[in-house]
Amino acid sequence: MTHLSQLAYLHHARLAPAALRPRALPERFVELDNIPAAAIDCAEAWSGMPPLIKVLLRVGAMIGHDAITKSDLGTLDVCFVSRTDRVPEKNRSRYQRWLRGEVIAPSHR
Repeated sequence: MTHLSQLAYLHHARLAPAALRPRALPERFVELDNIPAAAIDCAEAWSGMPPLIKVLLRVGAMIGHDAITKSDLGTLDVCFVSRTDRVPEKNRSRYQRWLRGEVIAPSHR
C-alpha cells in the first residue's frame, strides 16, 4: 500500500469529531492509524498529498475513522466531511461565486 504517511497524517491531524465520523463496513475496513503521530514527518506527508485532498483540507474538511478498499479497482477510499459553517470566509466566498457561475473555476493557489 502506498501513501501510508499521508493516511496516518490525516488520521492524526484531521479526524472528524465522533458525531460526524463515518465508519467503513467491516468487510472493507482499512485502518488509517498505521504510524504513531510522533513518527510522522508532517511536512513530508503534506508535500506528498494529492492536490484535491490539499484543497479539501484547506477548506476545513476532516476524515472519517478509516478507509475502504475497492479491490476490483485497486483503490482505497477515504470519506471527507466538512461543516460548511467552518469553511474560511476567503474560501467560502470564492466557491460560492464559482457555484453561481461568476468565475470559471476555483483558484488553486
